[in-house]
Amino acid sequence: MGFSLYTTALDPGLFDRQPSTPSEFPNRAVGRPAAERVREADGISIHWPSAPHGRARLVLTRSGARRRYSVPCFRDQERFAHCEAPEEATGVVLLDACAGVEFQEQPAKIQYEWLGEIRDHYPDCLVVTGAHKEFWEFKKDHEVEDVFFRRRAERVAKLLASLGFAYRLVSARYLMQAAYYRNAIEMRRHAKQLAKYPNWLVHLSARMTGKAPETAQVALAFLPQEQRLAALHSCLYNGILVTDLSVAISLESYVHPPPRTGGGMPWVWELFEKSS
Repeated sequence: MGFSLYTTALDPGLFDRQPSTPSEFPNRAVGRPAAERVREADGISIHWPSAPHGRARLVLTRSGARRRYSVPCFRDQERFAHCEAPEEATGVVLLDACAGVEFQEQPAKIQYEWLGEIRDHYPDCLVVTGAHKEFWEFKKDHEVEDVFFRRRAERVAKLLASLGFAYRLVSARYLMQAAYYRNAIEMRRHAKQLAKYPNWLVHLSARMTGKAPETAQVALAFLPQEQRLAALHSCLYNGILVTDLSVAISLESYVHPPPRTGGGMPWVWELFEKSS
């Protein structure tokens, strides 16, 4: 086989599920109008795909010599993100766990002028939150330090700015820093608990409105002890509660509702540095 389902013991891979796209949305379009095919400016153009999966190229093939990754994602109608490298697969797990983020892997072909030539580039992800849109390229640590990748990133970032997009090189070391990735796995594992028990929101709303941060043990005291940790993971996944995800989630974590103004970027931006 040329690919594998990206799973761990705590991040099950839905082997019996097939990715689907609702018929009323025949083509997946993230960060752009569905009918848009090309966006261009001086020295650069973005060529969008027209496909149910939203990818500009296919990375999973039965004859592929290299290992590929199919990552189950639980937001946005449930789908599988296809990735070429473990760094991409890890990044997708983090992005899927982060409330307030939309993303698309293999999102477009970018053509840009550099050193007197027109070059093609396929970024790994397009990440969108509100009006903020960034193309991300995941690289191994030593690749991020490579002069070619850094100069290309600087060139593409400068040109993309005129089209309203940012560009970011993401080093593998940032994907695994602190407790973010382990927390993301646990949050994804219990993502659907909140949908199974919608009455939790009623209790949480009554307890948390206008209150200062308190421990999850106290905030979820209306639940049986054995359900509280799973409920906490589900509430964090769905953006109902917020906590410091740089340390391991526990019932001693201090939690609070997200700001009503929506201030700040979603937590996944805490991981990365800009390529510039």
